[in-house]
Amino acid sequence: MTKNNSGTTARAQRTVVVTAFLLLASCCAFGQSLVRPSHIKLGMFYDMGYPEIRFDGVQLYAGAQAAVKELNDRNIVKGVTFELEYFPASTVWSTTLPDQVFATVVSDWFSSMSLDTLQYDGYPEFPVVGLRNIFDNAFQNGSRASLSLRQPISSEYLMVLHHALNSEITRSTSFVVLSRSFLDYSTFTSTLEGLGLPRPMEIDLGWDLLPNATSVLDQWSAGDPNNGNFVPMSAVFLSYQPDVVHILEAMYTDPRFNMSQMRFYAVGLAVEGVWNATSLGPDHWTSPFSRVRLVTSFPDPNSTVNPLSIRYRAALDSWRLSTNLSDLPFDMTLAPLVESATFPGLEGYSSVRWVGEIMSMMFEINRTLFLENVYQRRFFWLDDNQIGPLVDRCIADPDSNIGCFCNVALGTLAISGISPTTGLVQDIVYDLTVNDPKLVSKTLPLSDCTLQPSHLQAPFTVAIWYDKVHLPMRRQSFEYNAVAGKKLFASATYMPAIMQRYVNESLATFEERLYATRRPLIIVGDKFPSVSHRMINMYVSPVTQFEDAPLAPATRFSRNTWFVKPFLLELVHAVALCVAEHYEMRGTVPLVYVASDTATGYRQAVLSLNTAQLAVAVALCVAEHYEMRGTVPLVYVASDTATGYRQAVLSLNTAQLACVCCLGHGDWVPTGGSVTEHSAACRADGGPSNLTNTVAMQEQIERAVSAARSGRDVVLFVATLSAAVTVNAVNAAAAMTAALEGTAAGSAVFAHLTLAIATDQNNLNTAKFQMANRSALPYFPIFFGSFLYPFWEPGNSIMATVTSMMSAGTSQATLEAVPTHVGYMMFNLLINAAEDSAVYPPTSTSILNHLYAQSFLTVAGVTIGPIYDANCSADVIAANAVGRKCQCFKILRTLNVYDYRDWLANSAAHNPTFRWTMEGCGVEYAPLLVATSLNVGLVAGVAVPCGVLCVAVAVYAACCYGRRSNGAAPKDAGVPFAMVFTDIQSSTSLWARAPEQ
Repeated sequence: MTKNNSGTTARAQRTVVVTAFLLLASCCAFGQSLVRPSHIKLGMFYDMGYPEIRFDGVQLYAGAQAAVKELNDRNIVKGVTFELEYFPASTVWSTTLPDQVFATVVSDWFSSMSLDTLQYDGYPEFPVVGLRNIFDNAFQNGSRASLSLRQPISSEYLMVLHHALNSEITRSTSFVVLSRSFLDYSTFTSTLEGLGLPRPMEIDLGWDLLPNATSVLDQWSAGDPNNGNFVPMSAVFLSYQPDVVHILEAMYTDPRFNMSQMRFYAVGLAVEGVWNATSLGPDHWTSPFSRVRLVTSFPDPNSTVNPLSIRYRAALDSWRLSTNLSDLPFDMTLAPLVESATFPGLEGYSSVRWVGEIMSMMFEINRTLFLENVYQRRFFWLDDNQIGPLVDRCIADPDSNIGCFCNVALGTLAISGISPTTGLVQDIVYDLTVNDPKLVSKTLPLSDCTLQPSHLQAPFTVAIWYDKVHLPMRRQSFEYNAVAGKKLFASATYMPAIMQRYVNESLATFEERLYATRRPLIIVGDKFPSVSHRMINMYVSPVTQFEDAPLAPATRFSRNTWFVKPFLLELVHAVALCVAEHYEMRGTVPLVYVASDTATGYRQAVLSLNTAQLAVAVALCVAEHYEMRGTVPLVYVASDTATGYRQAVLSLNTAQLACVCCLGHGDWVPTGGSVTEHSAACRADGGPSNLTNTVAMQEQIERAVSAARSGRDVVLFVATLSAAVTVNAVNAAAAMTAALEGTAAGSAVFAHLTLAIATDQNNLNTAKFQMANRSALPYFPIFFGSFLYPFWEPGNSIMATVTSMMSAGTSQATLEAVPTHVGYMMFNLLINAAEDSAVYPPTSTSILNHLYAQSFLTVAGVTIGPIYDANCSADVIAANAVGRKCQCFKILRTLNVYDYRDWLANSAAHNPTFRWTMEGCGVEYAPLLVATSLNVGLVAGVAVPCGVLCVAVAVYAACCYGRRSNGAAPKDAGVPFAMVFTDIQSSTSLWARAPEQ
């Protein structure tokens, strides 16, 4: 036993000797006598002589001291205690610090510059940790010993630009920079110009203790002379924080400025301090700063989930409880010590914690080894917050794209604001359903040390005046921006929230101001019928219009306005053509009723029905339906307006369907039967029907049903722009179905009835989601026109994409609303063109050039074009020719006809396959020419009495007007002859009943 113990003791002695030798060798190798000190002093080199930076100085000091106490209490660096001493930069030379402290932490903006020079004064390895620096030279290769937690001011500038150009609460391209003379903002200016935007307006705040607020605001309100003299709507302050408070406090009571539509950014020195408007009452002391935004690299100090913030607050509380605040250095009493957590307090705490945590993993401690540990580790985690990568050389044979030098620890920049209750800088909790996560914060990739101009994506900005399109386009921009590697950053802003017309401001001036201060690439909505600046104007009206305006000579920017909604006459025509084809396939000519609440709608229906060779028709789809059935239906046209009725009849006639009873407006005389017989269903003079009246619409349905009971194919064609009329038509059809369902009469009616509705598809969405029972209409076709894909069908891929894109909880009515899918289509159309165009950053011109070159394409299931931007000749313009291939800016020229039953049930059981593409840039009508079985029947009914009447007239004429020869009169009924009428009523009445020979 004794022998074994002696061997163990000997081995232990040898180990101690070897260890001591290695330690001695290590000390000799690094030229330092101290291998692992038991006490390490850190210095806070800060100039509290500047009143503007005192507040942050006190909070930094408290946070740093809290970290020192935590390091010691937890014995994080085994056997080492820490101390923090404050060195006033106004009285202590920086060159004396290396002999007194191991490193400095949290130095101020000005003192950091003198600490940077130590690397050239014989102290290249003296650590300067957590420095703040005005200039970028401290973040370049050669400043290895300077270790910054926060991003430089130039990065803050760029984050400001990223936010201001794309944020829905800012969306500005006009800036004013307010700066002290000695501060540099060239990065901001050059980046703006690189994005193709105007230079900022510049206001020098001079050298006085406080700038002259009146003079500053006078310059500001006069506008930017380089940008149309419009007032810049966004300001960037690179100055002292009291300057910003002084100017915004004066602006708050200046009627020349509407601060609710402006945005203010503070960077660098301007972020410090408490934001308190001393001249205003206690209810408004933070009001001027509600729209101030700032940039930070740190997490929320009051976060309840971030471990670093939680430990900071606990350490701060522990330090305060154990510290007699009267013992603080005098300079640290020049500003209040805030009891709550603050951003500068967290900054001071993190700087000291970083030093201690690095040392906790070091066996030997000296400055050289400390810096080597920082850079050789590359990455470091301070609780759950990533530090680095920090690198001081290029990596040999790298498997990553980490750069060759970086001394900035935190790679995240976030937008913060001012607390309305405390006036302190606070984190903003953003609702990420309405705020783009990629906009409110930005995390740099491993390859980037600081934010650079090349890292900013070109803004793809959409200014929206149609609220229902805003939601899908905003959500899609979020989805787009979430994809890594995109060169564009998309934003969709609802403009009425941030920009309103001034009193008595003309629309032209408003457009100029929009272009000068916001400069969107794209406008969406019906705010501007046309534009005179380089913006794409996607003219989308919340309501469908009857027809497009007459063709006019082109202007410079005519090509910039596109119409993104079909007109009623086009919807009428598509449905009329479908009706005609449907009945042609059935081999029957239906009885067509046209119902419209306007004269225009009626006229359009008549024209389209006639073109489809349906006498008084409005739905070509109905014709297709009955053609497939081999029957000719009776077509009833119902409209709540004379215009709607006219359009319906024209389109039905175009589809070769004859309208037997006109339930709306139009110059119509009943065909067959007496006026009295039809008077309950339609007016003899064809006046508009009040189809918003529920009873009136039920009567229209009942007349069509009565005809269908007899076995006739009947079409009730409704042409309207009214949601109320559409709802009434659907509800009346549902009530009729419920009454007849399960009866013998119902079977006959359902077999011969077709309802055709030419209207804004939004109205049908309204009708669907107001129905208590959406399965109440399963028995007969209900045709309607749409330029969209059938998004209601099960498994529709685009609908699945839209649903996943929209925020959770979005109603089904919104998911199926037409504007939702219009927004989806437009975003895809324009963003794809911007990416594919050869110009970067893309411009409105480059996007349009690309699309006009393609002319005809399909995007997100919607057919676009053909579109033409060539100028039309004077003759074409005078003729208002629709068959032109010039000045055609109507992008939705292909319409589909679907069965409303499928949309109601979200099924695909009945949908027809009718699709119509305009050959020209509008609807081309044709007269009613083709004979139909209805026409033949009608002629047979009038042939005999007309023949007798003709003979009587001939005898009477011969007797009363002398002996005129009738040798030339027609003798053979098989020989064609012509009759000339001198009154339009007689000719129209007979011609409508005569078959084409």
